[in-house]
Amino acid sequence: MRKKEKSLGSSLGGPVFPLLDLLDQCKDVGTHILSHLTRRQALLASGACRSLRRLVVPMLERLESPFRKALVVACSLPGRLIDVDVSQPGGLVMWNTCHTRPRRRCSRRSTSEANPVWTTGLSVGPSAWEAHRRAAAEAGPAAEAGAAARTTSNGGAPAGTSPAAGRLRAAASGPTLYACRYDAPGVLALDGTTLLPLGLLVRFTDERMQQPEGICASPDALFVVDAENCMVARIGLEPLARRPGARGARGDGGGGDDDDGEDTCGWGSLPYGRGVVLAIIVAGEGRVGWGLTIDPYGTCLYCSADMPYGTGRRQYSRCPPPATTGTLLCVPLSCLGVGRSAEAAAAGGDGGGGSGAAVQAPPAATAHTLPYTFTRGPPVLRRPSGLRFAPDGRSIWVTSYDTGLVQVAGPAYGDAAGTVLRVAAAAAAAARNLPAQGAAETVAVDL
Repeated sequence: MRKKEKSLGSSLGGPVFPLLDLLDQCKDVGTHILSHLTRRQALLASGACRSLRRLVVPMLERLESPFRKALVVACSLPGRLIDVDVSQPGGLVMWNTCHTRPRRRCSRRSTSEANPVWTTGLSVGPSAWEAHRRAAAEAGPAAEAGAAARTTSNGGAPAGTSPAAGRLRAAASGPTLYACRYDAPGVLALDGTTLLPLGLLVRFTDERMQQPEGICASPDALFVVDAENCMVARIGLEPLARRPGARGARGDGGGGDDDDGEDTCGWGSLPYGRGVVLAIIVAGEGRVGWGLTIDPYGTCLYCSADMPYGTGRRQYSRCPPPATTGTLLCVPLSCLGVGRSAEAAAAGGDGGGGSGAAVQAPPAATAHTLPYTFTRGPPVLRRPSGLRFAPDGRSIWVTSYDTGLVQVAGPAYGDAAGTVLRVAAAAAAAARNLPAQGAAETVAVDL
């Protein structure tokens, strides 16, 4: 490759690839240049030549990402993740195209037969789970090589590897994203660099949690809110007990809910473990749950909810709510069996407003033991959806259907907690560049 490049440059009377020479001779300069790209941009650049690949691979392996942040948006109807370059507002970078047909249609969502996929909530995963993913990525090639050798020695064909395991080993250092899917119904794990699916974390098999919407993470667990009655589930990870010849997400050779290592909605089982539902509670009887986030103190979840309303045959997300009946519900983590600990005191893994260090919880954050309505005062919210704590942890920003962004006082305000501080109108044209059928409901930050 290098000889061809040099000969081409010589034939034209000068160097054609001065940047490649710079990358070879001054690696620190090349690393600085690449740090201005997002993870996905750098990953694509690494395929151009060996010089870039030698620089990008060590950068991808760092635990603290050296790349520029990107915004990842879950688009519901196409079932895609959109990677938005935050340095160029409104400019779409790329998106993944993986999708699957659901086993059944949901009565609350109206989708077409041509594309019935529906992705809702999106979150960066728990930080404690990343070690299990890295361990599985490192152990995977050795275990599979041993299994292939044993199979060949017995006169059989070498054992194959699943596509999900291959993607896991290809990029196991980036953050892991978790998305709620109606077609499972459950939670799908995706690589934060490639935005490709790793496998299904959990599939809700009983009558509860059939319409998963919002999702957020603490350092060691995921939390999902269902649309019906604002049911909230706490999900833990059962790590893969890998042994020679084992496959799927269990040490006994099973995977997900089926014995053949594939779940019934088409996604493979997760290569480094499986999700386990540890607890489910009803946080808002008769309400529809939408978004979910965790406070920076590790004590409570906050859920955006509204009253249900009829839509006829129209798509639910495109029907304006009839009244300002939206609210925020506070769900103490103690309701889900989570005790106060040093780890829980740290900020959640979904970018929920914490700095990653332990934060002293104000009295208002620990005064309740049961779910309750957090917002107070005149109603302002109309079908609230996404919500996050401000970087200082004092207030909560909530998206309202046609109001824009609403800032609500957090527990740090004491007696004024739950009151509306201000309303910031959002420009409707900001979403003009999204795909035609892409209702962007939830945003996660790719760190």
